[in-house]
Amino acid sequence: MTSDKIRFKKVLDEHQGILINLCSIYYDDSKDRQDAFQDIALQLWKSFKSFKGNAKMSTWIYKVSINTLLSKRRREKRRAIHTTPLDSAITVRSHGQSAVDDDYQMLMQLISLLNDTDKAILILYLEGYSNKEIATTLSISQSNVGTRMNRAKLTLKRKVKNTKAWKSKI
Repeated sequence: MTSDKIRFKKVLDEHQGILINLCSIYYDDSKDRQDAFQDIALQLWKSFKSFKGNAKMSTWIYKVSINTLLSKRRREKRRAIHTTPLDSAITVRSHGQSAVDDDYQMLMQLISLLNDTDKAILILYLEGYSNKEIATTLSISQSNVGTRMNRAKLTLKRKVKNTKAWKSKI
């Protein structure tokens, strides 16, 4: 195996959690998640030699991964694939999970219902990236990041409120 392949495999192994998390937020079906993972891995490999080290490796991986997912989703939307409605995306709490895990899982499910760019913004925000870093990663303005983040937070608050009301009816 060449040194580039070895380095790439090591980088992919170290950062596969990023790819898995992103794929699970953008896709519900396991086959779709696997396809998305493969698409991202391929795109990362294609652009691996162009990584200059000007940013953190994880930032570069997020940028390539999110751009790959957004492009994939745009292609799929042209083929008329629709998103999952709120009531079918919410899972009923299993007895073995802690409340923290349950809350995190619900948050990720609700984020998955946002539009693709807002998903990316919130995921990067939750990972600790600044608005400036998010803007650079997504190639949008910093003020656009702030505006979209505030709108997405309001949307999430409404969805959480609706979800709690929905669950109380069960």
